[in-house]
Amino acid sequence: MRILRYNRCSTLEQNLDYQKKSEESVKYAYVFDEYESGMQNLFSRKKGSIVKELVLEKKIDEISIYSVDRISRSIADLCSIIDFLHSNGVSLSIENLGVKSLVEGKETPAIMFLIHLQSAFSQMNYYDRREKQLAGIERAKLKGVYKNRKLRGKETLDNWIKKPKIRKAIEIIKMNPKMRNCDIAKVSELHYNTIRKIREKMEIPKMEVAV
Repeated sequence: MRILRYNRCSTLEQNLDYQKKSEESVKYAYVFDEYESGMQNLFSRKKGSIVKELVLEKKIDEISIYSVDRISRSIADLCSIIDFLHSNGVSLSIENLGVKSLVEGKETPAIMFLIHLQSAFSQMNYYDRREKQLAGIERAKLKGVYKNRKLRGKETLDNWIKKPKIRKAIEIIKMNPKMRNCDIAKVSELHYNTIRKIREKMEIPKMEVAV
């Protein structure tokens, strides 16, 4: 069984650790970590487009995710994604539900209902949070304390990269690509997970150290 693990958070500030716990007990053929909005179509994301290619090339049998909202917060998108996977013989495994979208190669109505139900709650939660956020912004504007901060996108990434410790870590990684992430974290005074995020966003792969 060739399993691909897909982990996603919306921003660099969020932590993937809770999604990556299963990596310690399961041997995955591929592991992709991505920082993109759940409302963005999976296959239009950078790593998501690679997932699609692997599916079409018949290189994976199953995609493992922590929860349905990791691949999509849109019910319509989820249905389209599942249809695509199933038409290519690929099952979707949802860790927090403990289910797979295909059982012995076939869809099970009860399981599909559970998956779509979780997706519906995820989409409702997204719009509820957005509504509360917009209401909070309006209150802040009325009080004259609102600051228009862009939390996502290229501008945020550029500002993040310009931070002294981040710049230092990037230089160390480029000069010593085989250096362990934990050692880089100590030298640059950053968290281990931050080093992983730097490699991810700067596309600097972790090289294996020859034994």
